[in-house]
Amino acid sequence: MQADTIKWYADLCAEPERHDLFIVLRTLERIYPETERLGRSVSPKSENVRLSQEPSMAFAPSDIFSFMEGLKGEKDQLSSLGFGLFGPNGPMPLHLTEYAQQRSRNFNDPTFSKFADIFHHRLLSLFYRSWADAEPTVEMDRPNENRFDLYVGALCGLGDEEQVTSHLPRQDR
Repeated sequence: MQADTIKWYADLCAEPERHDLFIVLRTLERIYPETERLGRSVSPKSENVRLSQEPSMAFAPSDIFSFMEGLKGEKDQLSSLGFGLFGPNGPMPLHLTEYAQQRSRNFNDPTFSKFADIFHHRLLSLFYRSWADAEPTVEMDRPNENRFDLYVGALCGLGDEEQVTSHLPRQDR
């Protein structure tokens, strides 16, 4: 890893609440270009980060609650407070948030919250993907998968398959 990436990981692990959820997920996609994009993969195994929600009754002061860097082949783990099934802004009844919180803290049994994290991972990754698909700058992170080139090309008559595979580089078309 490069020095700036290591520093970014250290800053994120030390103070996750100072970072924006979308920017962190975008940066993780840029760091791991060999993995599938978040929200597009069929299985979470092919993604580079596991997303979850911390069961809490508090209103979320920031998007990110915690971040743990994956060691030796493990995936990074990002926990959110604001978006998910639990909490005062979540769709589930508050007593289920209290139940998950008490089981995790008092009895060291995070089974219910880990089960909900199956859904949290998919919901958060699809939420991120809907934002990223609407942002042309995010598409530029992986030029081979850039859809906005095709959109702009279609506006000026370069939407045909023959024109897309021409001798000009994709950026010049």
